[in-house]
Amino acid sequence: METNYSIINSISITPQSLRCNGKEIFANQGLGFRDYIRDIYKHYAINYQKFFKMDDLCKLGFIAAELACKDFEFTTSQKENTALILCNCNATLDTDSKFVETLDSLPSPALFVYTLPNIMMGEISIRHGFKGENCFFAEAQFDTQFVYNHAKLILDSTATELCLCGWVDFSNEIEFSAHLTLVSKFASINNCIKFTPNNLSELFYK
Repeated sequence: METNYSIINSISITPQSLRCNGKEIFANQGLGFRDYIRDIYKHYAINYQKFFKMDDLCKLGFIAAELACKDFEFTTSQKENTALILCNCNATLDTDSKFVETLDSLPSPALFVYTLPNIMMGEISIRHGFKGENCFFAEAQFDTQFVYNHAKLILDSTATELCLCGWVDFSNEIEFSAHLTLVSKFASINNCIKFTPNNLSELFYK
């Protein structure tokens, strides 16, 4: 059964561009991930020093979440009842590989701390003060129906008021993607579209 839940904001970051609600708002000028994500960080005047200590997966998820949430003024109650549902297909494989390379010399605690994908969710939650339900799934590919089903389940069955959900996957400097949407349980939000699998697909795959 469909709901009246609303999509407040959707963000996509791919090697080609940054898109908000299906519209390109920042184009990549042929840069690799690290320079590209740093340019987005600077362009939107984000100020969060811990960003520079994060691994690449966390940086990707952090920036996508930052932009998905930036125009919404969360109340204290909403922060306490904002859920996170994320998925990807590579978990933290890039960071895992880098950590393994340090084992023969001096294992790096700075890398080890990021060898679980739910650390990304923790970084996002700390930044925004989110205290709601959270789930991370390993999936072969991004499936908007899957994301919709789990977001709807949490919104239907818990005190969750908002849900930040989607896909954040990092393979290497040229293969990465983030597709996040902020969803509200309440339908009375102006200029928002309905939360459905089809609308998610249209926003993310335009």
